Amino acid sequence: MRTLSGRRVIVTGAAGTFGRLLCDRLTAEGAHVIGLDLHAGAVNGVPVKGCDLTDGEAAASAVAQAVTDLGGLDLLINNAGVGGPAPAEYAPARPPASR
Repeated sequence: MRTLSGRRVIVTGAAGTFGRLLCDRLTAEGAHVIGLDLHAGAVNGVPVKGCDLTDGEAAASAVAQAVTDLGGLDLLINNAGVGGPAPAEYAPARPPASR
């Protein structure tokens, strides 16, 4: 059985609903995690680097710094995205009917 213990992981969208859960679960399994999100800070003890992932140069720089801080990279979880105005817990709206 494989383990996440000691694995080095980057999670994008770390401060969002799924990102927080991913960071929690990965660290509970022994992984070393750094998050990326629009605003720097921490998510339940996981450091989060501030980065606009739609800016290629900023994204490359933040990922490079995270890899350096982790001492390498074993797993990248691309979780970042842009949702609608409602929280992720709400069901998606139905598309308008075509004419």
